[in-house]
Amino acid sequence: HTIATWNSAAPLPKKLFGHKALVIGNTLFVIGGTEGDWLYDLYGNPDTNVSGSVYSAAINADGNLGDWIEQPSLPTRLTFHSAVASDSNIYVAGGFDGTGVTNSVYFAPVGEDGSIGEWESLDVLPQSLHASASLINEDYLYVLGGGTAYLDEPQDSIYYTALSLSDVLKASIRILPHTLNLTNKGNWVTAHIEVPEAKAKDIDIGSVRISAVNGVPISPIYASKSKKHVKFHGHFFGRMRKLIVKFDRQAVQAVAPEGEITLRIEGSLK
Repeated sequence: HTIATWNSAAPLPKKLFGHKALVIGNTLFVIGGTEGDWLYDLYGNPDTNVSGSVYSAAINADGNLGDWIEQPSLPTRLTFHSAVASDSNIYVAGGFDGTGVTNSVYFAPVGEDGSIGEWESLDVLPQSLHASASLINEDYLYVLGGGTAYLDEPQDSIYYTALSLSDVLKASIRILPHTLNLTNKGNWVTAHIEVPEAKAKDIDIGSVRISAVNGVPISPIYASKSKKHVKFHGHFFGRMRKLIVKFDRQAVQAVAPEGEITLRIEGSLK
């Protein structure tokens, strides 16, 4: 057997390589990539012309594509990342951000009309990886292999994380130095948390806590349970997507080193 003749569809909005493409329903998505003409510049350094753009196009009945639509951009520019989709979310892991290889993991919900909601962070990978592969089933996201340096240092590691309504909530939040400025008069550090494949109202507020700073475990700092400090936000196609909670600023400052930090937040689902 042979396949039918190849046809040309509407071209990409820009020249790309190192990008990722996937399909949900009848919509094609293109995520990130390198916009330059080379893998390396004239001095042997990685090309830093990296894109964070996300585009979508409807797949027509004849296989051709509709017009490209620009969707919400990734939180950071990425190329040679991995990407995979469930029925309702897109997940992006690792990649090169123009300055180095990252361990970030992001996801965004996809609506019935093919639109993408806000990108949110998941718990970071145990190590920075790019050019890895991702797989997903109903319950877990897997990241396989990849390199710890730009197109170099390949790994045989396989990591996985639960996505479904198990009983565990994990998230990572990056905080810039000015957020924890010691002269700041605010009493609280606000965290925006979303659970993939679940509803924000399924989170047990009393269990939400900061458990590590920059990967180092700490004595838990629990979120305030006061009703005025707990909000649900981001209604997207029938579900509240986001839980907003507050942590005592002084408690966070006491365990936070100088500079940008990453907080690991854990909790349970009801």
